[in-house]
Amino acid sequence: MQAITHFFSGIFISILLEPLGTTWLRFLLITGLCILSHFLIDALAKITYHPADAKWDDAFWVSWHVIVYIGSVACAIIFIRSYFFGMLVSMIPDIYDWGIIRGVRAYKRKHNPAVEQDQEKKQFMEGWEFHVLVDKFRERFLSFLPDLNHEAVGILPEIAIWITCILGVVFIS
Repeated sequence: MQAITHFFSGIFISILLEPLGTTWLRFLLITGLCILSHFLIDALAKITYHPADAKWDDAFWVSWHVIVYIGSVACAIIFIRSYFFGMLVSMIPDIYDWGIIRGVRAYKRKHNPAVEQDQEKKQFMEGWEFHVLVDKFRERFLSFLPDLNHEAVGILPEIAIWITCILGVVFIS
């Protein structure tokens, strides 16, 4: 899913746990629940428009991602002062997978071209990616869901999730 979806889950969880005050227990619960929600939200990514690779020559893909990026930045600007911690930890799995693991892999490929040629060689931390677990969970428990990753109509479930999150934040805050 997109960053804005994870931001909203972090905001929602943070608001729900506000009665605990600023305690270490609240921060532990926010962290655990945000990582769990990231897992569950990404397991539902199959029903959203979410092609694996960028499609810069596709006007729909570009338009949708402009909306997503503007929405993510707007969400961050509006909520970051009050819900920074929840928003940050809601993104930890993506920071870990896409920033750290895949970043190190890209660095290794760039500085050691032989790594890319040797397909038999195990990649850095292969099997330790968060999203590999999400994929296995989705295949086992959510295989009945339609695959809309490459269908324009797949934006509708994500928009519905955003609206639900926005309404949830409005009603509980």
